[in-house]
Amino acid sequence: MEKAEIQAILLTELGAVLRRELTAADAGETLRVLGVDSLSMVELFVIVERVFGIRLLEAGLGKADLSSLSALAEAIARIKNTSAPQSSHGKPIEAKD
Repeated sequence: MEKAEIQAILLTELGAVLRRELTAADAGETLRVLGVDSLSMVELFVIVERVFGIRLLEAGLGKADLSSLSALAEAIARIKNTSAPQSSHGKPIEAKD
């Protein structure tokens, strides 16, 4: 899954939590500027676990990874790509339809 796709999902999901539409321009803003408080941060963690199967508290993310939706999307993409099944050449194996 690519960062742009992850970011779009995060924008939609967090927008629903905050009850307002978030655009791609909002992805680079800090979560605080977007209006994320402690409760909505917990909701964001639940969304990431539900949608992407990643437990953020156990993923070893740093403060910078949680600074914006763009940074979070990049961290999720990195985690998803490193946890993907690897071929003998070290490249992720693509799922076939």
